[in-house]
Amino acid sequence: MKNIISIVFIAIILIAWYFIILNSNEFVVENEPTKIEEGLNKFINRPEGNLKVKLLKIQQIVKTDTFVAVFSINEGEVGYAKLEKKLFNKLKIIHTGHGSAKIKYEDIETNKGNYGLLYGTNPQLVIHTVQINNLEGTHTQDVDISNEEIILVADKLPKEVDKAITSELIFFDKKGNKVIK
Repeated sequence: MKNIISIVFIAIILIAWYFIILNSNEFVVENEPTKIEEGLNKFINRPEGNLKVKLLKIQQIVKTDTFVAVFSINEGEVGYAKLEKKLFNKLKIIHTGHGSAKIKYEDIETNKGNYGLLYGTNPQLVIHTVQINNLEGTHTQDVDISNEEIILVADKLPKEVDKAITSELIFFDKKGNKVIK
């Protein structure tokens, strides 16, 4: 009788474990650009979308388990994805965001603190520098993007800055003139 109870208990544990693993791996992809792009297409188009996602750039945020990617949707809107490193060199898609602005700034939480993520596109390299101003006046940063058509810059936020989303972006050309974006 004890053996039957033990076998049933182990069977229930194994079935539960199988479903937990199965569900937690829904958006886990190989750390390879084509696989990441396929995963992003599935993630963004769930349950029945028909958007075409093209991966533009991906990189790991230094000394963290977080990867960030820049992608385009239907050759227009620009978006980003946050992915976390998992076992066996796999990445799990955590969330995405996109919109019509060509350059955006978001905060990304990692296992090593918060980072400001500047991402987007800079066609014809019109923008030379982006000035990021925290609206609370506690943080200002200039980012040189003069050689970057695809922008993906992640910098650790100072401790006094909680969120990057309370920031404004000011764009400058190579002569230092403001550019309206």
